[in-house]
Amino acid sequence: MSKTHLHFLRSCFFLQLLFFSGCVSKIATVQQNIDRYKDQSVSVRGKVQETLTVPGIQTGIYQIKDNSGQIWVISSHQIPKRGERVLVKGTVSTGIEVLGKKFGTVIREID
Repeated sequence: MSKTHLHFLRSCFFLQLLFFSGCVSKIATVQQNIDRYKDQSVSVRGKVQETLTVPGIQTGIYQIKDNSGQIWVISSHQIPKRGERVLVKGTVSTGIEVLGKKFGTVIREID
């Protein structure tokens, strides 16, 4: 394999890596394709609609909405305020129960 060909292949690989690492998915796309996204990392962006926290427990949950749908986010970080726009990176999970409340599809936020 020539050096030029090898350089071209490396360049293509790094361009794909940059492209896919920065992708933000629509919430509806994640929910409608759960078999594809379950247990996978995903990024979604939206506006915080609702929050659930319990004093003394670090984990909280909040719901975000984009123009395609809404989804709950489980977080071990400080929960954002209602109305705040956020970018969430996390792993898609299903069938989760938090604080006695059942949720369908959620995103577990990652650091």
